[in-house]
Order: sequence, then C-alpha cells, then structure tokens
Amino acid sequence: MAMDSSANKNVGNLSTPEADLDVEYTVSMTGLPVLYAANSDTSVSAFLTTALNLLDQPHPPSVLSISYGSDEFFVGTPLAMSICNAFMALGARGVSILTASGDGGVSGIQYDPGVGGTMLSQDNHEIAANLSSGGFSSIFTQPKYQQANTNRAFPDIAAIAEGLALVDDNGLVGGDGTSFATPIVASVIAIINAHRMKSNKPTLGFLNPALYANKNMFFDIVEEGWDPVTGLGTPNFVEMLKVLG
Repeated sequence: MAMDSSANKNVGNLSTPEADLDVEYTVSMTGLPVLYAANSDTSVSAFLTTALNLLDQPHPPSVLSISYGSDEFFVGTPLAMSICNAFMALGARGVSILTASGDGGVSGIQYDPGVGGTMLSQDNHEIAANLSSGGFSSIFTQPKYQQANTNRAFPDIAAIAEGLALVDDNGLVGGDGTSFATPIVASVIAIINAHRMKSNKPTLGFLNPALYANKNMFFDIVEEGWDPVTGLGTPNFVEMLKVLG
C-alpha cells in the first residue's frame, strides 16, 4: 500500500531490510493478511504521512508495526506532537501501533507501546539486550497509565531482539535490534485481534492503559514491574489472550 504519490509509482523498489523483517515476521507468525505500507519519504515526517494516510482509509489495519525510529532531539517538539496526535486518532479507530524503542534512543510517544529488546543468556534464560534503548521523554509528560514516573517512560514491553535472522536479497541474513522485537509483539496483538473479531468484539486499538493495568500478562525480565530496558517484560500470550481476547 503506497503512502504517497511517489511511493505509488515505485512501491516495488522501496523495500529495505527494516521493512522486510516487519513483513517476514508478521506473515510467518500470524498467517493473517499483511499490508506493506510503502513511503518514499525517508525522513521522520514519513511517520505522520503514513498515519494520516491510514486515517483516511475506511478500514485501516488493526495493527501497525514500525521498526524505524529517531531521537527526540532530531524530531523536534512540533512534529513529535503531530505524530503523537495522529497515532492517538488511529488508536481511537482500533489501530494498535507498535514502535521499536530503538537501539540507542527513540522518541517516547504516548499513544503506542514502545518495544524494547531481550536476548538469551548462555544458560538460555531471557535477559535484557544491551542494545535496547530506554529512558524518559524530554517532550512528553507522564501519561496517566504510568503513575510512577515524571515523564513518559519507554519502552513499555519487550521481545527477543538478538540472534535473529531475515531473508534479504534471496539470502539469509543474521541481525539484532528492537526492529525484530517490534513485529514479534505486533504479531501477538494481531492474533489476539483475530480472536476478538471472531467473537464480534472490536479490535484493541490504543493498548497502553490495558498493558499497565494487567502486568500479569508479561514475564518480568529485569525486575518486578517496569524497567527502562524491557518495560513491563515480554508477552505471556496465554495470559494476554485471557485478558484481552
């Protein structure tokens, strides 16, 4: 799906490894229909263009996985607020947006779960990944669902982010990053949405309040409760389906 007129003319050539892994992981994990949102704009403004385009759709996707990110310093407050408001509007329409927390830093928008990263230790225990970014926003204030912090804290949740692979240019390539963790969590949400729709329930939309109100849905990685590397922890699908399904 083209997000701008230029992308519409050249959509087949706009794929990147970042986009590839979003599609590959969501398709393989869910077995559900997946759309690739192509945008020819390589700047941070593409987040806003994409969100506004999806808002114009009569039936937007129920989940949006975004592996790209940028530091708040480079985004600036006006654009960050515009993106935040557009994401809020998508959430109100039933779209759950998952964004990578970044491998070093990314803006902490209030209306989407930021996804941090974990890795497996030598004895096969899940631990925090060294690359996983986290901390506190310098733009966004504390949302109500995060009662223990002064500013918007991220990430919110996490998934495996090291020792993974994708197919790129017809070859298998190893990789690390929260870009892998994001479509993994997005796939979990998509499967839960599919269960909800079978029961004639609406899609989940804005997730964060439900996540923080039901911390039992996650496996703690670093410490009990939230931490600035893995958030609330990694998804416990069985518990998530019980609570959110």
